[in-house]
Amino acid sequence: MSDLIPLAKYREKPSGKAEVSDSLELALVTLVSTGCTQEIAAQTAGLTREHLCRSLSKPHVAARYQQLLRDRLSAMAPKALGTVENLLDCDSSYVRLQSAIAVMDRVGLRPVEAGNLQTTEVTINIDLS
Repeated sequence: MSDLIPLAKYREKPSGKAEVSDSLELALVTLVSTGCTQEIAAQTAGLTREHLCRSLSKPHVAARYQQLLRDRLSAMAPKALGTVENLLDCDSSYVRLQSAIAVMDRVGLRPVEAGNLQTTEVTINIDLS
């Protein structure tokens, strides 16, 4: 599994909090780095799938797992932004529109809510005589 993130990069020990064991850390890093199943991650770390599953329900393990996920997502953000930027020049007008909407949404330029629009009453009279 050459895609694994080195353990040393993510091994942060918060003071006063329960720590994640080295084998559990390896399983979590494997899950986040490779997208594999819990069973494969557990095997890689020398754990059982049941142990990994039970451990993920513990608050300090879940918090560590969430931190690893956030770190990976943050690392992927520049590439994702570049992809969206390239899609702004796509041949498909639909793809260009959706890309532009996604960018504007992320910077806080959301469409006006239907409830915020000013309404004007229009009366139409049709004479059928």
